[in-house]
Amino acid sequence: MAEYKKQTGVAVKNLSKEFKRHDHKGYLTAVNDVSYEFNDRQLTTILGPSGCGKTTMLRMIAGFETPTSGDIFIGDKNVTCMPPNRRDIAMVFQSYALFPHLTVYENIAYGLQVRGLRQIEIQHRANQVIDLMRLNGMEGRFPNQVSGGQQQRVALARAIVVEPRLLLFDEPLSNLDAKLREYMRDEIRKLQLRLGITSIYVTHDQAEAMAISDTVIIMNNGAIEQLGSPYEIYYRPVNRFVATFMGKANFLEGVLVGIDGDVGLVRIGDGVIRAGCPSGYCRVGNPCVVFIRPEAVRVVKAGGQVSATVEQMTFLGAVAEYELSVGKTRLVAQTANPLSSGMINVGGEVGLVFDEVCARVLPEDGKTA
Repeated sequence: MAEYKKQTGVAVKNLSKEFKRHDHKGYLTAVNDVSYEFNDRQLTTILGPSGCGKTTMLRMIAGFETPTSGDIFIGDKNVTCMPPNRRDIAMVFQSYALFPHLTVYENIAYGLQVRGLRQIEIQHRANQVIDLMRLNGMEGRFPNQVSGGQQQRVALARAIVVEPRLLLFDEPLSNLDAKLREYMRDEIRKLQLRLGITSIYVTHDQAEAMAISDTVIIMNNGAIEQLGSPYEIYYRPVNRFVATFMGKANFLEGVLVGIDGDVGLVRIGDGVIRAGCPSGYCRVGNPCVVFIRPEAVRVVKAGGQVSATVEQMTFLGAVAEYELSVGKTRLVAQTANPLSSGMINVGGEVGLVFDEVCARVLPEDGKTA
């Protein structure tokens, strides 16, 4: 199957959705005035906790929910009031949504038949996708005769065979076991890169989002908290919510004692550490909070930038996780390959070295900068 040539230009403008409460006392805002232009030919993931509005936004783009206000554009068309079948999109669902009475081949070819293509064209395109998705030999089986991973590949094949402008994913891997989920995650990413389909992917799984995305949108309470590359979202969160949602995070309270370009010098305990400090985040002499991931804190038996006490050690196989105290502040550090680096006993005094590239001063007010 050749690379896609359709230019998509998907955008939402001031998009909002309200639902009437079950007790009929007012409305619940699921999506609140969201505007964003999705990058063409890239995979954008909308990530957030349950109830954040991510699925509602996807359903509005798909045409399954009508916005309370705002507009949705696909290409040069305003599709806000257009039914799903006229939006030139395809969707892969969490439940696969395969037709149980149709074979694998018939499921894949269904969308082409609905579009009224000639039989020879249907066979050609369906067979192309069957080859691409490695479903050869399963064409005559029914959905209940193939595994969960194979069903997901059939659902994906059915979506891409119609060559849509836009491909939507609604938590498509959540019903698979961990190993199969990881395998299918990689397969989806390879396929999207190969075909260049503009894709929007909804999930609550942080690792999944980081592994497959060009851009990640973090949503909370119906609004966008932050958007950026997986690297930016993980290492450059704009506030505590994003930092903690994306994984374990340390927040170290200190005082900003100096600024060197875009790097802040922060006194924590008996030492001074360097951390990224964009202009306007904090003033010299003021208290501040430094964010850093556990894997960016190195535990050393002597020296270091700050002294700490080991309160607890947990062996996790590939890493040893240390819970440490610096005065009244608790933090977590992870040491890779603990057998080689050596275990440190609980109660031991250690030094900590902070990776300057990964440490970051958060805005003084704790809000998005």
